[in-house]
Amino acid sequence: GTSAYVEPSTDAPDNTSEPNAKFTDVNKKVIVITAVATVRSDTVLASNNGVGWPKEGTEFTVTGESANWYRLTYAGKTAYISKSVVCDASLLEGFTSVNDTVEISDNVNVRSVPSTASADSIRGVLMKGTKVARIGVSDKWSIILFEVVSETETDITGQRVKEMKHYYISNDCLVDPSAATKAP
Repeated sequence: GTSAYVEPSTDAPDNTSEPNAKFTDVNKKVIVITAVATVRSDTVLASNNGVGWPKEGTEFTVTGESANWYRLTYAGKTAYISKSVVCDASLLEGFTSVNDTVEISDNVNVRSVPSTASADSIRGVLMKGTKVARIGVSDKWSIILFEVVSETETDITGQRVKEMKHYYISNDCLVDPSAATKAP
């Protein structure tokens, strides 16, 4: 097909309106990578078209894909979610379960998904020398337990709840890279 020149967008990717978006049919699972995402009734950003606010880790089956949006069924209706706030669920496959402690060799971003594609997936930083519990490993990534303050849950006193999340760090930032392939 022919493609017309499109002026590069200066907006952040999650601020990409796409009026009259053209969708290609797909069938794949995606997972929310931001603390909270907005499911919308249209592919145009507007303050009045949010229909749902799924939390990080929520999985959806999407039925269509445009340049910047996925189409899905939400609460029984056709709705849309920005590609910038989700990742392909297949990224989370292919990890081997482990139960060990690893040491950080260089400051490393802690991410909600095993991908550096989006800054929106960064949940924190582990400093060089930190030891952390690891529960899964792949060629390039480790799944760690990382404590975060909930953005949505509070305890009986109104304090935000701390929760242990399964997050991801690059194996490049581990003291003993060969440990990634050795059985514990």
